[in-house]
Amino acid sequence: ARYPIKNAPDSGECPSIERGFINFGTLNNSYKVTPFSIKVWAKIMIYCDRSEFLFIRKCYSSVYIQKSIRSEFEKNGISSDRIKFMDNISKSRSHFDCYNDLDICLDTLPLTGGVTTYESLWMGVPVLTIEGSNLHQRISSSILRHAGLCELVSTNQEDMIETALRIANDTDIRTYWRKHLRVSLMDTDIFNPGKT
Repeated sequence: ARYPIKNAPDSGECPSIERGFINFGTLNNSYKVTPFSIKVWAKIMIYCDRSEFLFIRKCYSSVYIQKSIRSEFEKNGISSDRIKFMDNISKSRSHFDCYNDLDICLDTLPLTGGVTTYESLWMGVPVLTIEGSNLHQRISSSILRHAGLCELVSTNQEDMIETALRIANDTDIRTYWRKHLRVSLMDTDIFNPGKT
């Protein structure tokens, strides 16, 4: 069950440090996972050697959803063994703690995250998104911009791929965000509305 963000567990170390590869992922609802989302994610994974993608949410325990997602990744050149699924509810595991399994969250497209974007940042995990022209395409980008993380917002898939590879190759910045992002967010207007 969800609980107040202030009670979220501490951020852990970047998973890539121990595992030796980048773990991309999402905690967004499965209905937001579109063929376009997977097309962009797959392009990133092709350039990011040995990377894996982890889908975290109860809905991903469905064998039909798993089969559909794996099939779509395979169409885009990513073998199914690099795609993982976790039902955190059956594991009695806090969804906040699951962010400690991810190095980088890749946003769903074109319908972006909202609450999950807040939660990911609170856990020190960067969220990469593409900013579109409609409201549903700008939820994550609005959060990121107000949080002072404009560098995580792209305007097209090529930019997002480039940003993902840059951050995937920069362990120092990801480690810094793990340790300091939560504190810095408290100085922004989006996490501290009393300032405005």
